[in-house]
Amino acid sequence: MTQLEQAIPALCAWREARGGGTPGMQSVINVLSNRAKHNNTTLYIEATKYEQFTSIAPPAGMTAQQSEADLWPTKINSYEWSLYLTAEDLVSLAIAGTLPDITGGATMYYAESMTEPPKWDWSKLQYTVTIANQKFFKVIA
Repeated sequence: MTQLEQAIPALCAWREARGGGTPGMQSVINVLSNRAKHNNTTLYIEATKYEQFTSIAPPAGMTAQQSEADLWPTKINSYEWSLYLTAEDLVSLAIAGTLPDITGGATMYYAESMTEPPKWDWSKLQYTVTIANQKFFKVIA
């Protein structure tokens, strides 16, 4: 595994959920892990799929600033940097298969602050949990 393949999932978790601290970032990494297991891919591949994690691959029409794709952790802000390092540690645990899944098998989530929920096929989803102001769902058969 390359440094990039480890750094991008950590960056994704940091950008998407740093406001939720460790549980928030862990929940995003859990979703990446659950998708990777389901699709037989990697955390990196899942994080970089088009229009899946807007902070890494923003959809057409969304600016980098709107999606936070232009936001980077720096050592200047020690709190933000420590959160990013925590995200890297969580990714290492996920890769090793030892990160507990606190999402109940979720493969999707959205922020409660969204004015309108995503346009998903809700008949195929089951709510699992809310963590750090994000609602998590898993696909049901």
